[in-house]
Amino acid sequence: MKWSILLLLFFNTIFLSDSSNVVSRSASNLTCYGYSPSEYVCTWVPGNESIEYVARWQDEENEYGFWRDCTDARENACHFYGEITNDRKVTVQPKDEQGDSNSVETTLYMYNFIPLPPRNLTVVPGETAQQLYAEWKDSHGWTLFPNQLIFRIRYRKIDSVKWSITTDIDDHEHLIDGLDAFTKYVVQVQAKFFANDVYGIWSSPVFMTTREGAPSGSVSVLPLKEYRSESKDYKTYRDVLISWMDLPKHHHRGILLGYKIKLVGEIESSDDPEHFQVPANKTTFLIHGLKKRLNYTAYITAYNAMSATEPSAILIPVSDDNLESVIVRPLS
Repeated sequence: MKWSILLLLFFNTIFLSDSSNVVSRSASNLTCYGYSPSEYVCTWVPGNESIEYVARWQDEENEYGFWRDCTDARENACHFYGEITNDRKVTVQPKDEQGDSNSVETTLYMYNFIPLPPRNLTVVPGETAQQLYAEWKDSHGWTLFPNQLIFRIRYRKIDSVKWSITTDIDDHEHLIDGLDAFTKYVVQVQAKFFANDVYGIWSSPVFMTTREGAPSGSVSVLPLKEYRSESKDYKTYRDVLISWMDLPKHHHRGILLGYKIKLVGEIESSDDPEHFQVPANKTTFLIHGLKKRLNYTAYITAYNAMSATEPSAILIPVSDDNLESVIVRPLS
């Protein structure tokens, strides 16, 4: 009795072990949809890569009709070309079997479309620095079926992972607004059949940079330094070095070309304002020959090809007569 129980346990163990190693011959994940009204596909996952599968189909309207072999079966997919007038039943089973014990079945619905990506997506800068204009053509296979697709578009900054999406576009163009000036974006578009909820594959990405805009913010000024004039009578004149900080990159909104300085004497002075330009890689400027007994104001702006920032004022007060060499005056 004891040996009988042991033998029974042994054979049960062998049977369970062999069963767990059996590879299913049935295909799985049989899925059917249309790329367009003239091209459909059914795909499946093989139960075993060494097994060759055959796909067959039958009109659902004629369930007692003949099953037909798929005439374009390749790489675990069956392709149908031309318009279909009815939903179809589709089965897939190993080619070397006659029964249906390892077959799988699904339905190809004639209006179940997952379109290919829209074609020829192009993106150009809009009229303003906050816009991009995108246009495209219908997905492959839809040219003869106009106004049947709905589109959506997505875009993001090239250095961001967050997409912005605009949906339910019923035209082949779209103006993207509210963007940052002089910023590179990536844009994609996809399509869906108007009566369905499922969108198709995103198009290949297109990259485009928005136009330059006027620089934002203002220049941050630093304490000035006053020196004895080297070109004029130092008892009457002085040289003044003004300094400022680089305009932060995110305020450039274009290619920063440099800085402009407008020097204005006090109201009583009859001198005309003087204008200076400083390259973008400089943040200091030495003004020569200012009168010691006059107050001045230097207005500094950063500029690009579009415009300039709001001016920042640097006050240059009357000189201290007791110091004839270097005078450092921190700004208040």
